[in-house]
Amino acid sequence: MNDKRELPCVDPLIDGCRADRGRKYRKSRHLKIGVHIEHWPTIRPFRIAGKPGTPFESVVIELERNGVVGRGEALGVYYLGETAESLLTQIRQAS
Repeated sequence: MNDKRELPCVDPLIDGCRADRGRKYRKSRHLKIGVHIEHWPTIRPFRIAGKPGTPFESVVIELERNGVVGRGEALGVYYLGETAESLLTQIRQAS
């Protein structure tokens, strides 16, 4: 379930995809985006709000430009019926 795309640079704070904050970066016009689901096992059951969680399914998003990678994770909210699959579907619909 790995979804990789390349998008043109549209960040208004970056001129020609070169950071204007005094740092020099190689110009790049593409931002690579990867979205996938990871399964995170636990050593012991983790309990929050009375619901045990083991293992966890997390949606992971990775953004890459010029060899610099940013990464974020999200777990669904069980009492709203969110799952890793439903979050992944929402992310794909938004992009």
